[in-house]
Amino acid sequence: LYTIKNFFPNIKVITIQNGMRDENFFQELKKYRSNLKADMILTWGDNIAEKYAKNINTKTLSIGSFKNNLINIIKSPKRKSILFISTGYEKKKKVTKFSENNYITDEEYYKPEKYILPILKNIANEMNYKLEIMGRCIKDSDEEKKFYFDVLGDDNFEYFERKNYKTCYIKSDESELTFNIYSAFGLETLSRGNRCCFANVRGLFLNEKSMSCFWPGKLPLKGSFWTDNISTKEIKRIIHYSLSANYKDWVRSINELNPSLIKFDYGNKIFSRLLNDRSYF
Repeated sequence: LYTIKNFFPNIKVITIQNGMRDENFFQELKKYRSNLKADMILTWGDNIAEKYAKNINTKTLSIGSFKNNLINIIKSPKRKSILFISTGYEKKKKVTKFSENNYITDEEYYKPEKYILPILKNIANEMNYKLEIMGRCIKDSDEEKKFYFDVLGDDNFEYFERKNYKTCYIKSDESELTFNIYSAFGLETLSRGNRCCFANVRGLFLNEKSMSCFWPGKLPLKGSFWTDNISTKEIKRIIHYSLSANYKDWVRSINELNPSLIKFDYGNKIFSRLLNDRSYF
């Protein structure tokens, strides 16, 4: 994609970031060709925009998540629930190459879920909250659901099947708290102003530093609503802050990260202006 302009220099090439990026993504780009170009790359936030610009000869513009921007924020009474965002389920014998020298099994990848979810379930029970799982898979929803029932048992949580791309946005807007480990949707729901906790430990388990929700930004390992520690004490700390902080304090907390991480631009107004304003190019 980023070599098109080498062959057709007069074509305008605009790309839109559609998910999480890590160091391996940019290392893979370098393997194809060093002379990578685009007219504009539309990114989620300013931090990742800088990373794109260092690897590709391009202008950048932070617009947030295009899909997220299409969904209006639902303002309605919240469910008294902790909604865990799934990133899929463990597939036996599956091995994924994450970098040149790092091959990860699904068993290793999903270890954080097996540690954290029972803790979340206990905390939710103590607080008289409902633990919910927002599924990721559409085609394999039965297998994904089974994975979470194997981890948590058959009671005291509810699994939501993802029927379409809008489902997760709606469920998160309606829940008092969203919780994730390494999920693009974690950033998306945070940009919507929703209360969301991050157990930012996937990269620690897999020895992949860039597999962090906040990469490539350089943030403290612990903050008001995020942590790199999966002890019960730490998870309680970030949950209690996220639920108890008043509106002004919560907005102040997330504004410390945005727009460096991700913007929210309902209706994709920035994108529309871009298409109609030739000065961008």
